[in-house]
Amino acid sequence: MERKRTRYKVDKMNYEVYKKLKNLYKKHGDKEFGRICQILLELTLQELKYKTRGRNVERPDIIAVRDTVTFSIECKVPFGSYFNLSKRDLDGIKNVKNAIPIIATLLVNSTPNWIFAKAIKLKVGKHNKFSLKSYDQKEISKKINNTFPKILERHYDIILKRGCEGIISKVKN
Repeated sequence: MERKRTRYKVDKMNYEVYKKLKNLYKKHGDKEFGRICQILLELTLQELKYKTRGRNVERPDIIAVRDTVTFSIECKVPFGSYFNLSKRDLDGIKNVKNAIPIIATLLVNSTPNWIFAKAIKLKVGKHNKFSLKSYDQKEISKKINNTFPKILERHYDIILKRGCEGIISKVKN
């Protein structure tokens, strides 16, 4: 009996995350929503003790460093099933010296989660976000997915009101 209650709580929390993400998308639109999620991912990485450097318009979107590991990250947050990877996206993450190139994709559905996909074999073009699961770096994805809901909850009200402007100052440089 206890096991079912625990599972229900997790499912409910995930659905709450979905509702919040959907509200942010409706309020701020596609482009701003992507930037919001990128900032939330950077805050999540910082909570996990990574030093980060986010970039609004350059590639990569985020560089995250912890101990001897460096990730060069391009964020994709489509509400649909597909997203495009450009040559600029891939070159931007693959050209960071000694970094693991990552496509971080948020699956926005009733149980949202991030896929932190190693991008070495990915090509330019249209991709189904679910197909990235085979490239997922499961250890870091699990940590991100456990921490992201707390970060979203912590900043949700200000993001809903002010979008990126409400949380950009929370990112530690």
